[in-house]
This record gives sequence, C-alpha cells and structure tokens, in this order.
Amino acid sequence: MFLNDYINHKIWYENGYFEITQDDFGNYICSYIYSDSCGGNIYHPRLTVSCKNGQLQALQLYDTFVTPIVFLKNDSMDNQRVLDEALQEFLERVTQATTD
Repeated sequence: MFLNDYINHKIWYENGYFEITQDDFGNYICSYIYSDSCGGNIYHPRLTVSCKNGQLQALQLYDTFVTPIVFLKNDSMDNQRVLDEALQEFLERVTQATTD
C-alpha cells in the first residue's frame, strides 16, 4: 500500500514536511507539518485514516493552520465529504512531493 512506503519518514516539501505514522489501532496518522516560531507544530492538515479491504477512509481531520481551527469527525455526510476531499488532496500532495 502507498502509505506503508512512507511510514515513519519525513518527506520535506515546500515550507514543511509530510509525516505518516500509525496509531495503536492500526490507523494511519497523515500530517503535513509546519514549524512555528517557537518550535511547535502547525498541522495543515492532520488526518486519521483507516484502511479496510484496501480502501482508505478518513476518520478525523485536525487543522491548526486555519482560523478557526478545524476538528471534524466522520459523523455526518457533510463531514465525510470534507474528510474525503482533504484525504484526496493530501494524497495528491504527497505524490507530488515524492515525484518532484
């Protein structure tokens, strides 16, 4: 699977880096991270993603780059649509970063 190729590796791109890890439940944590002026992390975005039968599904979105901060769960059709779009954009950006 595509995400497995990049687990626990930082992929530097533009002004930050992509990081893909796994949580204790086997979900992927997919992040694009900027550093702030104090050395903290700014997530744009941070997605929790599950993989079932080879299909990725975004479970949660957290974005501290935008105002107000975004925190969504897939508990409605509208939220799921936003999560799906964020995941697709994230995957496209990772693909671009790894092919440039």
